[in-house]
Amino acid sequence: MSHAVFVDETSWWVGGSGWWLWVFATREGLVDYRVESSRGSQVVQEGLGEGYRGVLVSDCLSSYAPPDYRKHECIAHHLQAIVRAWEREDTEAPWYLDQWRGLLEEVLELYHRSGEYSGEGFAACREDLRRRVEELLAHSCSRPGDVAVQNRLKKHREHLLVCLDDPWVEPTNNRAERALRPAVIARKLSCGNKTEAGVGRGRFWPAWRPHAMVWPRTLWSF
Repeated sequence: MSHAVFVDETSWWVGGSGWWLWVFATREGLVDYRVESSRGSQVVQEGLGEGYRGVLVSDCLSSYAPPDYRKHECIAHHLQAIVRAWEREDTEAPWYLDQWRGLLEEVLELYHRSGEYSGEGFAACREDLRRRVEELLAHSCSRPGDVAVQNRLKKHREHLLVCLDDPWVEPTNNRAERALRPAVIARKLSCGNKTEAGVGRGRFWPAWRPHAMVWPRTLWSF
């Protein structure tokens, strides 16, 4: 059982390109690797199951949008998008972008220092952040970089601060990304799989094997 499952994917090779290695990881140490020919939302739904009632933590890939789960999206990815907008040639006065960057960095700090606050103090800080999110989303923007960031965060507004509602939900998707790193190394060493029959049979890296750690779906649900 897990309050949160961290999901990510990377390209894979099974006799050719067009395959994906997916990882589903939890804070309890459960990890499920799946090699699939799809990068679509059905892989997420099959991996978590229809009855999952925890939080799906991911980046902002569109494949994660359709499944009807509670979601939190990686704050580090939003910060990267803000930096890209800040670096645009037509960004002259990045006040708006700086406000967003500062706010999201405060979210990270509040999460990691939550134990230093009383319940009331933490709730007050969380509500202040929510208020500021809404103010920034309502701000009138005209510069292309500002508009791009505002539209991005409007689209994902309900998934921005879930990490402050549930301590099991980490603010970034680093847990899933770390779980993929051995696979990336293995892919470089082995070039993936030669055939579909070989998926899950070869031990390409000591810490992981595709399909070798497929945990029962009931472990994801309550």
